[in-house]
Amino acid sequence: QLEILARLGCTQAQGFNWKAPATPAEIDEWLLDRVPRHLQPRGGVLIVDGWVRPDAWMDGHRPPAEYADDGTLGVVRLTHSRREDRITTLEMHHLVRDQSGIDHFVEHHVMAMTPTAGYVAAAESAGLGVEVEADYMPGRDRIIAVRRA
Repeated sequence: QLEILARLGCTQAQGFNWKAPATPAEIDEWLLDRVPRHLQPRGGVLIVDGWVRPDAWMDGHRPPAEYADDGTLGVVRLTHSRREDRITTLEMHHLVRDQSGIDHFVEHHVMAMTPTAGYVAAAESAGLGVEVEADYMPGRDRIIAVRRA
């Protein structure tokens, strides 16, 4: 999985975290240059699950704590998010308990809120056919792009 992300131009930050394209220019480069190369010449399908749309962002939203425990491993995650213009930053604190003790680690995700029309325009400019599955998750759209062989 990480090898695939690296081939698409994503950089690994920590573990399975990676830096997604965050600016409009990076998104265009990613969709117009890097991704279509992997769909040529045989064709293929690209599915992009967009981040929260700018019109759907909720300033001050505090998601509830998440918790899971199977009797041998317990995990708690608390998330804090903030927005500066179109750039969002999520700080996720994890507590993980197992037989050896408790560990704490933090994930930082920086993502641009891009209107769905921006993804669609970039994919179409790359010669891909595009369909949109609106609100596949609340406030998020799925972009399905196809290059025919």
